[in-house]
Amino acid sequence: MLKNAVDSSEMDSNAIDLLELLRVLWRGRWIIVCGVALTVVVTAAYVFTQTPYYTARALVVVDPERSEFIDMRGAFDTPVAGLESDDISIADEARILRSRRVLERTATLLNLTEHQEFNPTLDDRGGFNLLEWIRKLPRAIGQGGSEGLDGDLDAEALLLRSVVDRLYNRIDIEQSLNSRVIGVETTLEDPQTAAAISNAIAESYIDFQRQDRLEGSRRTVEWMTKRISDLEQQVRRSAEAADTYRLSIGVVDDDRIGALRDRLQRLKRTLEETRNLTSASGKGSESVAQVSDDILEQQAALEISIERTQEELFSLAQSQQELEQYVRQATADRLIYERFLDELKEIDALGAVGYSSARIIETAQTPLNPSGPDKKLAIAIAALIGSVLGLIVILIREILRRGYDSRDELENETGLPVLASLPEMRDATSPVSLLKKIRDEPHSEFAETIRGLRAAILYQLPSEKGRVLALTSTQPNEGKTALSLALAMVATTGHKKAILVDGDLRKSDLASVLDIDAKDYFDDLLFEDLPIERAIYTDKQFGIDVLPVRPNGQSDPNAVDEDAFSNILKQLRKKYELVIVDTPPVTPVFDAGVIARHCDMTLLIVTFAKTKRAAVTDALRRLRDLGVVSAGFVYNRVDFRKEASRRGVAYNSYQEYWRGA
Repeated sequence: MLKNAVDSSEMDSNAIDLLELLRVLWRGRWIIVCGVALTVVVTAAYVFTQTPYYTARALVVVDPERSEFIDMRGAFDTPVAGLESDDISIADEARILRSRRVLERTATLLNLTEHQEFNPTLDDRGGFNLLEWIRKLPRAIGQGGSEGLDGDLDAEALLLRSVVDRLYNRIDIEQSLNSRVIGVETTLEDPQTAAAISNAIAESYIDFQRQDRLEGSRRTVEWMTKRISDLEQQVRRSAEAADTYRLSIGVVDDDRIGALRDRLQRLKRTLEETRNLTSASGKGSESVAQVSDDILEQQAALEISIERTQEELFSLAQSQQELEQYVRQATADRLIYERFLDELKEIDALGAVGYSSARIIETAQTPLNPSGPDKKLAIAIAALIGSVLGLIVILIREILRRGYDSRDELENETGLPVLASLPEMRDATSPVSLLKKIRDEPHSEFAETIRGLRAAILYQLPSEKGRVLALTSTQPNEGKTALSLALAMVATTGHKKAILVDGDLRKSDLASVLDIDAKDYFDDLLFEDLPIERAIYTDKQFGIDVLPVRPNGQSDPNAVDEDAFSNILKQLRKKYELVIVDTPPVTPVFDAGVIARHCDMTLLIVTFAKTKRAAVTDALRRLRDLGVVSAGFVYNRVDFRKEASRRGVAYNSYQEYWRGA
């Protein structure tokens, strides 16, 4: 349950913050409107006076698979200049399209130095061009201190550099992801020149590739020619080595090897027969022994012949293998040599005609409709910028705002109620003129709010004894005296016995406001034991009972006895239903807090949008330090229309305040 309560509190807080944000925006709506109107008007005045420009686009496709060159680097681990690999970067090709070399070729081809959009000396349009200035700004910043380098260039080179710089700012290269198609867009005021430049850039890029490949082909032919010469010598050496070895070992062929193998087989069979005869003859007469010895001698001779034949056969086989190795090496060298010859002929033929892996698939056509300026988009962006600027101004104004612009804000920040919101009286410049207005116009806005304040005070204070109210403010000149007089007058006309006590012993002007010239004053009662009736003055014009202080601060407030002041208030409680004490401001002096300790209620006057928040906080703290808790505020000199805007309510709803609600 507690968690639900916390969540609900957080939701309410967020809702309040959002509502307050909306109120801030509503209050500054005219700032936003003015910001939008200003930026839209300025932008419209600019874009509608600009010369329309046109965009022409040519399309180029880059197809590295069309390359006719065979990369020999993998076979020999030797770099070959000018040959392309299949993993060419399309993004690199897009950068080449916008390179200075391609643009210089385009400028020369189209003679752009004689075109007024590229040659600053021929641009006779005059005036300030914002877009051109924006384009130049990054380069101007990037150049830094390079001005001295331009002195080494002649006028023609400087002019070409300037033309290329302007051309660079007027083209755009588009390359989509996973696409080999590159768009070349040129934006100019002249549609025909725009189309011509896009086509010329595409053609210059293709020419650049062709020239680059021609140069690469030339370097490749040079390298391969040298390589073929080396291979030719290698082939010659390999053939000579094979022939020399063949002569050194004689004729070695399959017939000779086969004859040796047949002879070896016959010898082995003869040896076997001889061994069988030896076993069959056994031991006997001398003639038999003689035969056996002959057979053994023959057997030994056969074994020797077999061994020699095997050695000869092994030697011939080994010589044949070595000869085959020499022949294979010579054959391989000749194949490589012949392959290089074929490739050299092919590369030489391709290099003679030039080749490019890119081609134009769509030429730029002269645009019929301008591509800009996009007036609707510019105005929309201007409106957005104006709104953002307005919001920034509102935010800054909100941060710098020091006063309270609504009673809700005052109540929310202090936690104390506003008992009344008094309208600003521009036609009543003095307390006396204000009293006359209440007397002459009893149903005016101000009179109604004063009656509402009186009702709130009487409702909150007990009725069995005289009520004592202390009215104070944070700073001087916040309408405290005028409000005290008005409240005393309304209370008196409402059939309530009321008296106004001047509690400002330092700088009182009440006596001078009502033109009082009495013998005894309130400060006399504080220092002398006099009857209270001697110091009470009744204003005949407005019927107000007043206990004034000598004008111009002739009394020392530090010498005042609090007991004497409390005793005077006790006597006044018995005679009046409402005692109003006009105290000094809280912030400059401590007197208000001392007086308020003897009163039943203390109200702090806060001026609309003027009294600073820090001053209110400091005043409440000072009162608390003296043991006084303010019962609330009187919101004075309120511009109801502005406050209605601040609160986000209709101005007509402020009639509730006129009724004293």
